[in-house]
Amino acid sequence: MKYRPEIDGLRAVAVIPVILFHSGSKIFSGGFVGVDIFFVISGYLITTLLIQDIYNNIFSVINFYERRARRILPALFVMVIFTLFIGWFILTPYFYRDLFQTSVSVAFFLSNVLLYIKSGYFSAISELKPLLHTWSLSVEEQFYILFPIFLLMIWRFGEKVIFWSIMFIIIFSLTLSEWMWRNDDSANFYLLPTRIWELLLGSVAALILQKHQFKGNDIISILGLLAIFYAIFFFSEETPFPSVYALLPVLGALSLIFFANEQSVTAKLLSNKILVGIGLISYSLYLWHQPIFSFMRHLKIDEPNNYNFILSFIIIFIISYLSWKFVEQPFRNKQKISKSFIWIFSISSLICLCLIGYIGHKKLGFPERLSLETQAISKGAFDKNPRQRECHFKDEYDNLEKSCILGANVKPNYALIGDSHGDMFAHELHKKLLSLNLASYNFAFSQCTPIHFKNNTSNHYSNKCFQKIIKFLETNENIDTVIVSYRWSTLITGKGYGVENLKLKENHLNVTQDIMKKRAEIVLSKIEEISKIDKKIILIYPVPEAGVDVPNFITKQRMLYDKEFLYEISYKDYINRNRYLIEQFDKAEFNNNIKRIYPSKIYCYKKIDNEFCKTVLKGQSLYSDDDHLSNYGASFVVSSIFHK
Repeated sequence: MKYRPEIDGLRAVAVIPVILFHSGSKIFSGGFVGVDIFFVISGYLITTLLIQDIYNNIFSVINFYERRARRILPALFVMVIFTLFIGWFILTPYFYRDLFQTSVSVAFFLSNVLLYIKSGYFSAISELKPLLHTWSLSVEEQFYILFPIFLLMIWRFGEKVIFWSIMFIIIFSLTLSEWMWRNDDSANFYLLPTRIWELLLGSVAALILQKHQFKGNDIISILGLLAIFYAIFFFSEETPFPSVYALLPVLGALSLIFFANEQSVTAKLLSNKILVGIGLISYSLYLWHQPIFSFMRHLKIDEPNNYNFILSFIIIFIISYLSWKFVEQPFRNKQKISKSFIWIFSISSLICLCLIGYIGHKKLGFPERLSLETQAISKGAFDKNPRQRECHFKDEYDNLEKSCILGANVKPNYALIGDSHGDMFAHELHKKLLSLNLASYNFAFSQCTPIHFKNNTSNHYSNKCFQKIIKFLETNENIDTVIVSYRWSTLITGKGYGVENLKLKENHLNVTQDIMKKRAEIVLSKIEEISKIDKKIILIYPVPEAGVDVPNFITKQRMLYDKEFLYEISYKDYINRNRYLIEQFDKAEFNNNIKRIYPSKIYCYKKIDNEFCKTVLKGQSLYSDDDHLSNYGASFVVSSIFHK
């Protein structure tokens, strides 16, 4: 295969925006498209090598896997082991356990699946995951495992069949991606079925260029480069991705593969020594940038400043060069590293990662690294409803009678309704009802708010989920008591609180005081619908939001800075954020069939001239993150529900 330096230059164009995007640069808001460019390049290069081997009758699946193992695994394993080692000194048990879990998924080439299950790519917490970026490596590795077998199976049917079979998969995958971003955007982003079309377009380029040589075309190749730059600078986390929007950087990369030959302006531009040098170490750059940025963020209490990022860039390039020089290069040299050694190394490394990851997961991130007092607080991060995924994340609401039951095995006469701020009470409510031989439906579903407001206005539309719950309550006479708890403050203000707002697009909203007051009135009217159907309402008022991930924030502070650190919430901020809703709830009568629960009266106290709300009580965290109560914290509210 003829070496094309402009491809290495294109790798540099792909990796630099990815690094800058993960650094938090707003200028490179679409830098994530660099991964899509990598996919196209990988599909092109791998297919070219496979076709040449098949034509020369030297193709071997084992030999292909060996080449991929030499290219990918050594540097990957070194990075993961180093990351696990540094994590011992920097990461809280919650994040350390998450790191161990991800390392196991890396060993099985399934980190994209795990990351899809656990969180979204653009969420603020994702920035703190050292191995977040390995999702794309897993997508490529899955492709490398499947594609050679697929190609070998259909090769005997001729090149036309191969070409059109691949085109069919491309069209199907892109169509699936268009459907998936509207229905499950995380699955669309992370998983192979909605990504494979990008890799296969690179394969199509290889098939075409195997038979036809294209003349250089400066206009087309320059337009392709401009398309890539447009995506890098003008796409953002709000852009549906991947989707037809991904065609812009993908086709841009393809135009360079086809038309940027040796004589073209773009080829000369991409072939300059600096870009080629960056391209040569691009794999190591990609491997190392996210762990270093992640650890930097863990070390900082506030968002890192420019100096921190400049220092991080220097460290990334130094470590990446050393990784390329002393890990990548030797392992790719068959004269230095034999076939048998690379297989022994790869298999033993996979087993080692699995064992280390499993032990770290079972040990909950080794909390014994901490003092006993800090260990007790850090456990709050794990203290969540164990049935959350089963009961809270529900897509269909037509069979509400099949929802989770809390408490005893009797006919429910309670119903818990809410969003995640309802579900956070579910586990403790289950234990309390069980002790009383009572039961409740759990209708606390994700995104199941009473109403949806449009942008920063009081204009709204009904939530089908909430309306179906109301109809169910109307027809179910056995339910006499409804416990209501939502994240009221976000519903009224339109945005989160504190550090949670760093990456939420709601942060751009500016809801005025008049609109918040109007929203509170509208929300009250929706809750009144429950009292109109002759049900007793237990109304849980807004829970004070901490604005920081309490157990991890306090634990990190104690690990790195102040061993006795504690954190409290400003009661004044809490009231300012929730006063309109509290006013509406306080004056509402609900047919005199209501019990009001004030979490602020449980957690907040007066200290000299100011009032504060506790985040730690009797040595344990009241919160599992920045706004959700832990099971321990929820237990005090649940006790109030049944206190006469």
